[in-house]
Amino acid sequence: MNKQQYDNLQGSISLISSFNLKNKKDRTLIWGYDLERNSFHFYLKNGLFHLIVYTNNDKIIRKKINLESIHYTDCLPSKRAYPEACDFEFCSLLKSFGADISFTVFDEKRESEIFYGEVMEDFEKEG
Repeated sequence: MNKQQYDNLQGSISLISSFNLKNKKDRTLIWGYDLERNSFHFYLKNGLFHLIVYTNNDKIIRKKINLESIHYTDCLPSKRAYPEACDFEFCSLLKSFGADISFTVFDEKRESEIFYGEVMEDFEKEG
């Protein structure tokens, strides 16, 4: 038994692990915005979860990086998610945990991307 399995047995089944995903490719999992209209980017890179919340001036407000697991509520923006920029497998997993994902209107014109929002390396280049 590993630590994640142990935590699940102890009642901490609200944690989502990157191991829960079948598709391990780097990509945006949830992209949206919070109540203050800051960008909310939750993504998978190198098999680990990353969360970056940043302003329209590219100032990081909150970050959680290189995580194997995270509480499912930390994966959700406080306002809305862009459905065409979210990963179906991950959203299905969130739903299985009881998450209520608040989506905005679907934008059929958005082009497909690997990462829709900024990633940590984008901020490191600037700073």
